[in-house]
Amino acid sequence: MSVNSVTIRIEPKPFTALDQQRWILTTIDTLQQRTCVRFRVRTAADRNFVRLTGRPTGCYASVGFDQNRGIHTMNVARDQPGQGCLNWVVIVHEWYHLLGFFHMQSTYNRDDYVRIHWENIERGYAFAFDRYDNSIVSNLGLPYEYSSCMHYGTHFFSANGRPTISTTRHYGGVLGQTSVVTGFDIWRLQRHYNCPGAWSAAAEMKARTTNYAMEDGKVVEVPADNKFADEYELIEENEEE
Repeated sequence: MSVNSVTIRIEPKPFTALDQQRWILTTIDTLQQRTCVRFRVRTAADRNFVRLTGRPTGCYASVGFDQNRGIHTMNVARDQPGQGCLNWVVIVHEWYHLLGFFHMQSTYNRDDYVRIHWENIERGYAFAFDRYDNSIVSNLGLPYEYSSCMHYGTHFFSANGRPTISTTRHYGGVLGQTSVVTGFDIWRLQRHYNCPGAWSAAAEMKARTTNYAMEDGKVVEVPADNKFADEYELIEENEEE
């Protein structure tokens, strides 16, 4: 006796431009609910505005507001919501650029916390590791953070598979993580726009104990034990490779 088997293949539901737009709007709602930053639709009278594009050229955005720029670009390459440039943390990362933030490792005191391995960086991309002094970047009274959604990963722009960034302290997490927006990330944005309560002890407690993750298409608060880089033990010279 023979038994015939049937394999059923379930194709993933195709995503639409509306699905992508809704995913981006979710990141806007997240920032509006947790900070005093507010977004609105452009009007005909607005000379300066953000243009969202979906070109297949990666994830990038203009940094900060420039009254002479006019169009402030934010591009997130089209993808399945949650994937690639449409990872929700990546979208928040790009919003942070538009809202005035450089990458974490671009700050003036970064050399106390990371080492840049210039010899491993792909030719033509050294500019991505520029450090800005405190006339351009403010740390808003907050220490360096390894877990920030604004931090590069260890192998970004690597020409040879070796690290382009390493930490000077014993940090066991992932540089360049795209799983959560940290409580410190939210706190940093609150301070940047001087939101009510942003300089309080309660704001610090919230930032230390709460991260934000995407679950089933919704952003939820998840318990955390966030630490600043200063709170990790220094790597001694004789420990380095």
